[in-house]
Amino acid sequence: MNRLSDRLKVISHERNLAEIGKTVAVLVEGDAKKSSSQWMGKTDGGITVVWEKSGMALQPGDLLPVTITNVSATTLFGQPVVL
Repeated sequence: MNRLSDRLKVISHERNLAEIGKTVAVLVEGDAKKSSSQWMGKTDGGITVVWEKSGMALQPGDLLPVTITNVSATTLFGQPVVL
């Protein structure tokens, strides 16, 4: 099970790396789990996206375009696109 889990993390990280530079629509869920200074939401594919609040007035349920700048095996990190 451990080998399978480790392999899954590698594959997930590789797939997430392909998202760097792309702009994705994110459904805002609320504060990030690790920091109340960050927002967290999900892509339409269910991938978690985290970004800095930076004074943005958002509410859960808002849809926001976010450009992906970094990734981990389970999370995309990005910058909101200012319209």
